[in-house]
Amino acid sequence: MQRPSTNDPNHLALFLMHFKDFTRIDLRLIHPDILTDAIDDAHSIVLLDKDEQFDHLHFHHDKRYLTKRLSKTALNHYFNEFYWVSTYVVKGIVREDFFYTQAMYAQPLLESYITLLKQVVLVREDKDALAFGKANQFLSDYLAHPERLQAYFNMSTLAHMKQSLTSMIDDVHHFQLTLSRANNQPVDHMEYQGALTYYQHFLT
Repeated sequence: MQRPSTNDPNHLALFLMHFKDFTRIDLRLIHPDILTDAIDDAHSIVLLDKDEQFDHLHFHHDKRYLTKRLSKTALNHYFNEFYWVSTYVVKGIVREDFFYTQAMYAQPLLESYITLLKQVVLVREDKDALAFGKANQFLSDYLAHPERLQAYFNMSTLAHMKQSLTSMIDDVHHFQLTLSRANNQPVDHMEYQGALTYYQHFLT
């Protein structure tokens, strides 16, 4: 069992329990004043409600994992973030700095990639919103080749990240074309061309 911190200022105590029959319970003791803000899992259940104050709360839903279509401004932010951070990944690979490269690859780069990929799925499915589950566990269901995305999570070596990066740069350019058409927005190829040129100059 993992016990909670005794100094939590948010009046929340979390006990993580594993039983001998392999049952797992994540038990949270939450002050009523912060209940709706503290529940961060779509499959939470109120176990104790002596005064029946929380009958109206239903946590068995996917709204917490809902992805909605982004505005053009937000999309441009994620494209810019991806292309810009790709140069940091290149820099880390050139310097043979594994931990820096992995940090840039795992957080800003891969997260931006997945955000944009989900937007492409929304366009392809003709949906304004979809629930991809906690940690995007259902995203693979919408992909023709989920193993391609899974391969991008291999950050075990600089060589793996180098190989994935060039494919991801091309993928994101295709995302850009798809989303620009869907939004009747002209495509600016400059950032893609800049990121690709930077990669080719230093890594090919």
